[in-house]
Amino acid sequence: MQRMIGIVLLSIASLAAAVDECYEPCGCFTTDPPFDDRPLPEDYDTQEISWRLYTATNPNLGFNIHWDDIPTEYDPSKPTVYLIHGWISNTSEQELIKDAFLEAGKDYNIIVVDWSTGADKPLNYPLAASNTRVVGACTAHLAEMISGGNLASHHCVGHSLGGQTCGYMGKAAHGGGSPTLGRITGLDPAGPLFYGGDARVRLDKTDTLFMDNIHTSALVQGLGEAVGHVDFFPNNGLRQTPCEDSSCDHDICRDYMMASLSHSSCSFTARPCDSVEDAENGLCEDCDPSTTCSKMGYYSNTMPGRGRMFLRTEADLPYCED
Repeated sequence: MQRMIGIVLLSIASLAAAVDECYEPCGCFTTDPPFDDRPLPEDYDTQEISWRLYTATNPNLGFNIHWDDIPTEYDPSKPTVYLIHGWISNTSEQELIKDAFLEAGKDYNIIVVDWSTGADKPLNYPLAASNTRVVGACTAHLAEMISGGNLASHHCVGHSLGGQTCGYMGKAAHGGGSPTLGRITGLDPAGPLFYGGDARVRLDKTDTLFMDNIHTSALVQGLGEAVGHVDFFPNNGLRQTPCEDSSCDHDICRDYMMASLSHSSCSFTARPCDSVEDAENGLCEDCDPSTTCSKMGYYSNTMPGRGRMFLRTEADLPYCED
């Protein structure tokens, strides 16, 4: 973590004067405030952004999908889920989440977003963080083309920088008006360069009709701030029971999401909680199923609970206490 902070500071110090670039059809980008602490993002071609469609009838091979080439296998009458990976990562873990959706019987269009070239910046995290702006905007353009502009049944699920990418997707989709993207799920959305401040920079509940976030590495690698309609802090959002290091803490949220899909007996019931101190003092143990309880993971939008939510997990699959 100290090494990453050093990389961030070094890169910020080297930023040039504000510049603006348009990468059509994805939009225009600037280093004017509030983006003056990071470099201009790379364009769509340089990042080699691509999208691959999976369905219940084609769960393994998939089809390339693009706004200029929409395969007939895409069914706009069905919900669509976008799965987006994070920094110095690739699509392998998102493909596991794809499998969890389809194996749970979700007859959806599943689109796995590959921006691994743009994310592969081990010595330049600020550039990777900035690249998410283009990935999100281009994915929003794809979504609008394949949906005819009706995004209410479209759901973006992103891990780490992928979570912030989902925020930029939502911002681009509504263009400053009312949100149009149906749902965003942030899986321990990235924290460095996104803490606090202007909601134009980080994911925010104004990006979508419904946002749920799972915070598992609060204020280390993850954002750790309640920025959605409902924000889950399993084990106070700090050290996770199944984990022995911070990398596992940051990644285990993907497994929680998959468990919520794959294990019907695992409710991940969460209770309202204002702070870590309240949780440690036993003030976050109760909720009313009709008004304040929620469920961490895929089914959170079916429950009434909103705001900051607390729960504990177990060390072994399927991880939930109840």
